[in-house]
Amino acid sequence: IFFQAWQQSKNKAIALEEENLALIAEQQTSFIHLKEAGQIHKVFLKDIILIESLKNYVRVTTLDKVITAYIGISALEAMLPNKQFIRVHRSFIVAIEKIDSFSTKVIQVPGQTIPIGRKYKATVKTVLNFDSKDTS
Repeated sequence: IFFQAWQQSKNKAIALEEENLALIAEQQTSFIHLKEAGQIHKVFLKDIILIESLKNYVRVTTLDKVITAYIGISALEAMLPNKQFIRVHRSFIVAIEKIDSFSTKVIQVPGQTIPIGRKYKATVKTVLNFDSKDTS
């Protein structure tokens, strides 16, 4: 009986430890740091609406501010979880949950219409489960 109780206690401890590690990993990826004009901004991923490339800079539009940081869009894309963000054009990444509407050519996010690039069209259609006869 003692051994069974000990084994159950050990299993609970292992399960709690795994859950704790998963929460820590989630918290570590819930924000990014971006440097703008000598200041480092903590940007929560849940607040990002859209990221726009400006050659060697990116403009990150969040719910309450716009940050222009010296980083390439591809480098920033690598930092983002691909379950939350999608690259829709060579110059644009959007937060999937912030998409208001979309068609085969454009995506609507709050305050802006983003074109879908030909190179990204198939991926966008797959990720957003867009099944239409119009493929133009």
